[in-house]
Formats: sequence, C-alpha cells, structure tokens
Amino acid sequence: MTPLPSLSLSTPSPSTCLWTPRGSPYPLTSLASGTCPSPSGPSIPWSRPPSCPDPPNKHIGGDHPDDCIFTYPTFRNGQGISIITFPSIAASLAESLDDGIVPDSVKNFPSSPQAPSHLQHKKAYTVKDIPGRGKGVILTRDAARHERMLTGHPVLLVRFDFLSSERFGSDLIQEMLEEAVSALPEETQKAIEGLARGKKGKQGWVADVIKTNGYGGMDVEGVGHIALFLDGSRVNHGCRPTVFWRYNAKTMTMEMVAVRDLKAGEEIVHTYIPLGYTLQERELMLKVWGFKCSCSLCSASPQETAASDDRRERLFEIHQTLTSATQEASLPRERIDAIVREASALIGLEGLDPLVEYMFVFARAYMSINEVALARKYTQLAEAKLRLYEGEDSANNSVPMQMLWRELKELEKEIDEDEW
Repeated sequence: MTPLPSLSLSTPSPSTCLWTPRGSPYPLTSLASGTCPSPSGPSIPWSRPPSCPDPPNKHIGGDHPDDCIFTYPTFRNGQGISIITFPSIAASLAESLDDGIVPDSVKNFPSSPQAPSHLQHKKAYTVKDIPGRGKGVILTRDAARHERMLTGHPVLLVRFDFLSSERFGSDLIQEMLEEAVSALPEETQKAIEGLARGKKGKQGWVADVIKTNGYGGMDVEGVGHIALFLDGSRVNHGCRPTVFWRYNAKTMTMEMVAVRDLKAGEEIVHTYIPLGYTLQERELMLKVWGFKCSCSLCSASPQETAASDDRRERLFEIHQTLTSATQEASLPRERIDAIVREASALIGLEGLDPLVEYMFVFARAYMSINEVALARKYTQLAEAKLRLYEGEDSANNSVPMQMLWRELKELEKEIDEDEW
C-alpha cells in the first residue's frame, strides 16, 4: 500500500497544551517549564505529530474538539496501533499504551504479540476457510469451560461517532482511515487488508472492514469507540456462542473465554448482538451487519427453533414477573424458589449463562421478602459472573453492582435494627 500524504496539522492554542503524558489538556501556564511537551517527545508514544485535518463542515457538530490521527507503530511488540479520536482522549491513553503494564499471564499467552516465538506456536486455534462463512477460527485441541482461548490488542481504535460525522464528510473520513492504516507496520497493514468486508460504502475499504469486524462498546473517558483486532476480528458470529469476550481498558487487552467445554474442531463463535432474543428478533438485529445468520441455532429444524424461542420468551416473562413482584413484594418464598429454579434451567438449556442481569433480578426478588441469605447468595453470584464475563476492572467499577450491594446492606441493617 502506498502511504497517503500526511494531512495538514491544526495549530493548538498558544495557551493550551493538547499533548500531555496523561489526562486532559491543561493550560500552558500550569506547566513549570512554560512550554508544551512535544507531541512526539519521549513522554508521548506517537511516532509523529498527530495528524489533525481541518473539517470542511466545521459549523456542524457544535464546539467539541476535532478528531486527530495518532499512531504508535511499536505498540505491543511491534503490532502497532492507530487511534482516531479527540486529543484529550488520546492523551488519557498514554499509560495504557505502555507495553510494560501488561501482566505476564497476558504477555506470555500464545496469541499475544508479546509472547516468545516458542509460545506463539502453541495457539489453541487456527484460522481457516469455512464453507458459507468465509474465514473462521477453529479449535485445534479440546478446551475447558472458562479457559482463555485468545488474547489480543487493538490495531485500530476509532471514535464511534467519527464514522458518521457530517462535520468531516465521507471523503475526509476515508482519507483519515486509510492514513491511519498506512502508518502501521506493513505486516499489520496486510492483516487488516485480509479481514472480511461487508457492503461497499462511501467511506472506503477501511470503514467497510471496521463496520464488518469492529468491536463496539469501547468506552474511553466516557466516549464510545470501536476497536479492530486481528485474530479476534476473525471470530464469526453465533447466536449460541462458544466463547464470550471481555476487555481490560487499562491494558487495552481483549480476551476470549470458553462458555462451555469445547472439542477440537469446533468453531469459536461469539455473539455480535445481545443474548436471549428469539429467531425473528435476532434476524432484525443482524440486518445492520449485512448478513443472514446460518449458525447452528438459526439453521436448526423448525421444531428446535420453535422450542428455543419458547424458552427465551419464557425467560423474558420470568424477568418481568420477578421485577414486578419485587416492586410489590407480592410473591411467596415457595413461588420465587420455583421461578428461580425454572429460569436457571432455561438459562442452562439455551447457553445464556453470561446473562448476568438474571442474578440481579433473583437477588432483588429475595430482598423483597427479606430472605437475606438467598439475596446475598445471588448478589455474590452476580459479582462473580461480572468478574468472569466482563473482567475485574469492569466489576470493580460497576455502578449496578455497587447499587445491589448497597441495597442488600441496607436491608441487613434494617433487619438487625428490628431484631433489637
């Protein structure tokens, strides 16, 4: 690929530093040196000054800062990363880009770009062509439930709203995306070029690759981003996934973990959409991805599909029933027990264990009838599942989890006071 010419740089205000070792921009007067750090200096990982084009439609989108291209070609042992986002957000990522903060358990995992060469040959999977599904990831050995299958780090991280920004327009978005890729190491460029592409859009091939393979929901400083991985982006969709993925924002690490015991030869699949929906609902959601799902669940016999839909609809009914009963404290202990047992069985049959919200519903149902021991049991289960499926950092910072613990502790306090 021929690198695109560098885009013109915008000039920052003389009273504000946009490029700082970490955190948001701050006034120049607060710096002891009285000068701004260089955007490509020793405390900043970017290989060149950030590329900040002047949007042709600057009047659109309010007074927020413009997106720039930031590239760190030696990220994660030379895999490289390009980021398109606001300058303040890029500055906040400086610490996360440090290869040294990655724990050994991740650094030495076979699929990690930081792993020694003798370990990289021990991957549990291979990428190969699958009839009717393009390329996919196939297990080369058996794997146990909750075993890590794959780790990876993003090669592209793009602010989500940038991809549809009228402020920049399709032509400039295409130019910036292609420049971001061309700044990466050649091997990484080739890997990105080899990823699947959906329907050709107005913003060029990189946007097509991102929209087909990107992982959304990457929150950075409260702003949504979409990330592109290499092997991780080869994993196809399945409505009954064999793996779930979690992301550690501090180390910029994505991990895929087995939902159940798996056999060699099985395809690793994860869900592109939320879990728990019926066939018709899933088809509607997957339209935005541009394909009709042919996974084992969607291509099952009409009888099997109908049975699965019935179980999923019943789970939704249970969720509504328990939520309503919690608000009114209207169900006796025996009825709640029976509903919880039924829901747990349905979750197991449908492979929906990552639906952590059911643990919240169970806990609150028991709180509503002052069954503290069972409420604590399901609160602890909710936290354990959050740690497993979303990672330690997400669980520690989960506002819903903090609220659930607070509700339980308040109930325990009330009961203790009543007993006195």
